[in-house]
Amino acid sequence: MLAAGLGALAIVAQASVGESTAIPGAFRGVDWKSLSVPSGACDTGHSVRLVNGSATAASRHWPGVRQVELYLDQESYGELGAGASAAAVDVWCSGPGGMADDQLADVWVIYTANAGHLQLIGVVSARAPATKPGVHTSVIGAVNFRRGAIVADEAWYKPSDPTCCPSGRATSTWTYSNGALTYRGTSVAR
Repeated sequence: MLAAGLGALAIVAQASVGESTAIPGAFRGVDWKSLSVPSGACDTGHSVRLVNGSATAASRHWPGVRQVELYLDQESYGELGAGASAAAVDVWCSGPGGMADDQLADVWVIYTANAGHLQLIGVVSARAPATKPGVHTSVIGAVNFRRGAIVADEAWYKPSDPTCCPSGRATSTWTYSNGALTYRGTSVAR
């Protein structure tokens, strides 16, 4: 469906493997392709269950878009400290059309696991400079787990950038405490 769009963004995603691709024991057996994506991920107003890694739902967040397509891209794993295994699941929100220019948001949904049950701790979204109409949405190329924090590597589009090649770079940080994420700030590198 969005293969052409994803191929165009391969340059951004080359280093998108966060901390680890090895599946920690707490997450073995999790079927990410049937994940229930929280409403805040694509502004759907309710959680949306993926079927084979994708789903369609109503959303009124983006002007002119009534249906948003959600699709799973990848997941990565790490620790937030003291043996707290975490998983980051990359979910794209897209308008109809199936091309890279139809992509509306790239978010990472962050989970911990307790006794085999997933616990949502937050949604990490791009915080780099806001896109203007006609400019592609920012992309999170990787999330990196640190002790008590998550750092997202962002690529954002400047008005003259083609779809394949965002030239802006930034990192955003969220701290983890008491089972939740709190946004702490963004540093724009260029």
